[in-house]
Amino acid sequence: MLGLVEFIMHDVSYSADSVSEYIDVPIPAGDPAYDPKGYGNATFRVWRTLPAAGTGTSASNPREHANEATAWMDCSALYGSTPEVVDALRSHADGKLKSQRDKDGFEYLPFNKDGLPVRTRPGVDIHDLFLGGDVRTNEDWIMLSVHTIFLREHNRLCDLIVGQHPDWDDEHIYQTVRLLISAKLALIGNSYQMAYWSDNMPWPRDDGFPLYRAMYGESVLSINPVR
Repeated sequence: MLGLVEFIMHDVSYSADSVSEYIDVPIPAGDPAYDPKGYGNATFRVWRTLPAAGTGTSASNPREHANEATAWMDCSALYGSTPEVVDALRSHADGKLKSQRDKDGFEYLPFNKDGLPVRTRPGVDIHDLFLGGDVRTNEDWIMLSVHTIFLREHNRLCDLIVGQHPDWDDEHIYQTVRLLISAKLALIGNSYQMAYWSDNMPWPRDDGFPLYRAMYGESVLSINPVR
């Protein structure tokens, strides 16, 4: 569930980091990961989000941020938010997305052979990473798993449509399946929210929405939008 929620977040929002503004957060002395020798001077650098051009100049012109992803649930995390990325991800055959298969025939995301922008840590060759519609595709194995599931589902549906409509061209198949996948993602997102607010939620309520509880109190959790 965490991976799906994160995928949806990536689908609707992304703001790039500044290359010059950051905050160095002090690390407690002796932290086993960041200060194992106990020097007491370790910090964790957090980069500020890049401001939108022309904002943040004064109190009357507060800092704002541009969203570089499409702001609606259209599965752009899989398909891309710009024409360049969309085109790079398509195989241009039977409506399918590019993919690769392992020796056992299982389908996976393609490698980033064209060197499209990918967020990663310093020293990593971006050509060795997987290519997805969002620069955070390689953020962790959970995110890669969700991307792989949607990739396989897209190409599976393409195979079905090719069999049912052999006269359809690549563009027709691609756009049809993309619409279907986007609808499935919207259904998943709405189902999660409805499950959260229901009386029979199958997981602890403490896993999310702390802001709602802080703003409206615990009684807000009894709301059931289905009724």
